[in-house]
Amino acid sequence: MEIDLDELMSGKSEEGLMVYVQKAELYTDEAIVAALKELKKRGRTFSDRELETIQIKLEEKRKAAKVERSATAGLKKMNRTSLTIGIMLLIMATMSALKKAPASRDLTTIKGNFKSIERDRKGFVKIILNGYDYGFLITPATGAYFDYNGFLEEVVPGNSIELSVNKNDLNIITSHLSLPKVVTLKANKKAYLTTSDYNRSLKEDLKFVWGFVFNGLFLVYLGVNNKPPAGFNLILIFIIFLLSITIGIAT
Repeated sequence: MEIDLDELMSGKSEEGLMVYVQKAELYTDEAIVAALKELKKRGRTFSDRELETIQIKLEEKRKAAKVERSATAGLKKMNRTSLTIGIMLLIMATMSALKKAPASRDLTTIKGNFKSIERDRKGFVKIILNGYDYGFLITPATGAYFDYNGFLEEVVPGNSIELSVNKNDLNIITSHLSLPKVVTLKANKKAYLTTSDYNRSLKEDLKFVWGFVFNGLFLVYLGVNNKPPAGFNLILIFIIFLLSITIGIAT
């Protein structure tokens, strides 16, 4: 039920009404206007300076409220971001933990002639064969077991290449990262990447899983409890990630 401010003010003493004027920053504009109206009814007059002081207080209150609303909106947005990133990290951790080496029946062998090879700053290696519109990708984790420099020295354009990829990878080529991932690689009958290497690279990925899990859970906790991922919480995120990787390497 809406409060009738005029009726409320009519029941107050002059001292009670003056509280609204003297502490205008504590009350709503409507309440202050109703108090002033009631005071004027009772014969109380206000100088221009007094009215200007009241107006200044109201203006300061409006500005403070605007800043508070903006800060609250920013905090809510930050909390939503924390929640989203936390859930994404948990999904990534789950996907990494469930990742298994493909069975031989799931692999398909690609044979062709070597055209070119390139490695970007992130450690992704792309091998291109003659006659193919797309390349074949060696991820950074797998690339740790791939002798890139040796391959450059020993393999020249036109040499025979034999590599294996997951059959499913050939159906979802939409971008650089969705290129077929190389599982094994031979050039001129020499093995540069084996199934054993690929399996070890999957285990290397698991070293980061605990970092994703604990940071994901912590970010979800911050988001649910409306706590920003800043200041001390940001330091905690960094510490949790380092400790998680340390545990992963130790195990």
